[in-house]
Amino acid sequence: MNRRFIILFVIALVLRLFVAFQPFEEDEYHWAGSAEREDWFGSVMRNSPLSIYAAQVSVNLLGLSVLAIRLPFIIAGLLTIFGVYFFARKLAGEKTALVAAALLALSPHHILASTQATYEGSFLALFFFLTLAAVIEKQYFWSGMFFGFALLSKTSAFVLFPPLVFLLSWRDAKLFTAVKITFLNLLAGLSIFFVGFGIPSIIAQSPAFINSIAQLISQTGFQRENFLLLLIQYAQAIIWIGPLLLFAPLFSSWNKNKKYWFVIGYILLFYIIIVKDNFPPIERYLMILLPFLSILSADSIASLKLTKKNVVMAGIVFCAAVAGGVALQLMNNDVLPFSQKTTFIERVINFSLNFLVPISGSSGPVGFYLPFSIIGIAFIISAGIFISSFFDSKKMKAVCLTVMFGVGGAYSFLFYLEYATGIFNGSVPDAIYAVIDYANAHDLQAPVYFMRNYALQYTLDARYKRNPVLDTLPKFDYFSFDSYRKYDATVQLKLATQLGVDKNIRTLSFADDNELKVQELKKEGGTFLIVDFPAIDKSGPLFGYLRSCNKTRVHEIGYVFVC
Repeated sequence: MNRRFIILFVIALVLRLFVAFQPFEEDEYHWAGSAEREDWFGSVMRNSPLSIYAAQVSVNLLGLSVLAIRLPFIIAGLLTIFGVYFFARKLAGEKTALVAAALLALSPHHILASTQATYEGSFLALFFFLTLAAVIEKQYFWSGMFFGFALLSKTSAFVLFPPLVFLLSWRDAKLFTAVKITFLNLLAGLSIFFVGFGIPSIIAQSPAFINSIAQLISQTGFQRENFLLLLIQYAQAIIWIGPLLLFAPLFSSWNKNKKYWFVIGYILLFYIIIVKDNFPPIERYLMILLPFLSILSADSIASLKLTKKNVVMAGIVFCAAVAGGVALQLMNNDVLPFSQKTTFIERVINFSLNFLVPISGSSGPVGFYLPFSIIGIAFIISAGIFISSFFDSKKMKAVCLTVMFGVGGAYSFLFYLEYATGIFNGSVPDAIYAVIDYANAHDLQAPVYFMRNYALQYTLDARYKRNPVLDTLPKFDYFSFDSYRKYDATVQLKLATQLGVDKNIRTLSFADDNELKVQELKKEGGTFLIVDFPAIDKSGPLFGYLRSCNKTRVHEIGYVFVC
C-alpha cells in the first residue's frame, strides 16, 4: 500500500478523534438511550438497525461513553476513504486516488459525517458508495450484498437504490439484462435485510421491523409546503460541503464522468421529490454524495501538472486566504437572534456581512459560529474563478483551478479549526459541558427546562425522568392486532403523559419565546439551563422573564436561571 496513503489515513483518524468527544446531538441521544436500555433495534428511531448493532457492540466492549457510541461511525467513515482510494486507483490511477482520498479525509463535512451517530453519514454513505462502485465495475454479486447492508443501514435505501442500479446497469447492457440485474440485486438485498433485521425482530418479539417499514412508507411521497425552508437547508448543506468540493468537480471531464453526475443529480432530486419532510436535514442527507464529489474534484485537480510554479501559487493563495480569514474572525462580528431569520437576509442584501452564522452539526444543537464574510467571500471568489475559466486558454484554466484549490483549502482549514476548537468565537461544546457539570453537581429545582439540547436532555433523563414508556408495555405479538395498537405512537404519547415521563424535565424551543408561553412559565417557576446557541433574542419575552430570576453564569454562553 502507498506510504503516502497510510500517512493520510493516520491524519484522517486524528482529525476525527479530535472532535469525537463533543457532546451528544439529536440522533445520538437516541443511540445512547438504546445502548443504555440494551435496545438492539433502536425502537425509538423506527429505522434500520445496523449502526445501532455496531454501537451496542462498541458499548458492550468499551462501556457507555461518547467515544464508544461514535467509534463504529468513525470506523465506517475511514472505510469509506479506503473504498474511494482503491476504486479511484483502479479507474484513474494512483495520483487521482490519492487526491480523492485526501479531499474526503480532510473534508469538514465528511469529518462530521464520520463522527456523528446518524444513519446517513457513515454506514449508509459507505454502503451507498460500495453498491454503486460494484455496479459500475459490473460486480453484481457484491452490489447485491452491499445493497443488503445499505438497507440494514437505512430503509430509504429500498427507494433510493433500485432506480440507480437499473439506470447504471442499462448504460452497458440491454433492457432485459438491466431489469434482471436490478431484480437480483433487490432480491439479494431484501434477503439480507430480512435475515439481519426481520428474523431477529420476530424472535425478540419487537415491533421494530414493522415500525421501520411503516416509517418508510409514511416518509415517501411528495409533500413540500415550504420551499424556502428547503432552500435554507440546502444552503446549510452547501456551507458544509465547501467551495472546493462544490466547484472543483465542475472542471472535470463530463464525458468521462457522466455516471457520477447522474448519481449526484438523482440524489438531489430524490430528496426534493421523493422524501416527505418539510424541514429535512439536507446537510446530513447529502453526506452520501461526498465520495463521488471527491472523485470528481480529484479528476480535476490531478490534471494539474505538479510543477514548482503551481505548488508555490497554491501555497501563496492558501496562506493569504487563511490570513484574510483570521482577520475576518478577529473583526467585531455581530451575533444575531436565531429566531429573526429575516435579519440575516437583510444583512446580506445590504452587504453588511460582519455577522456570525450559527453552524449546527446535522440536526443537533452542537455547533459553532463562523463569520458570514468568510463564507460569502470564499464562495464568491470560487464561483468567479470557475466562470472566468470559460473565457481564456487551457493554461488559464489550470491557473484558475490552482487558485481555487488554495481558496477552497483555506476555507476547509478555517472551517475545521473553528468546528474543532471554537478558538475565535467560543466553544459551544465547552459551554454545554459546563452546564452539564453544574446540573450534575446541584439538586436542581423542578421543573427543569432547557433549550432543545439533547446533550443536556440525556444528562437530565437519568435523574429527573420517570419510568420509560416501553417498560410498561407487554411483549409485542406479530399475530395480534391489539399489539399493533398498543405500540402505536399516539398511544405511547398518552401513556407518557399518564406516567409523568416529562413532568420534571421540559424542552423549550424558539417558538416558546412569546408572551403567552412566558406567562405559563411564570406560574410554575423552575430551573432553566440555557446554552445560548443559536442565540436567543435578548429583547424577547423569554429572556426578559429570565432576567428577573437568580442567574449563575457557568460559561460565556452558558447560564443557569432559578425562577
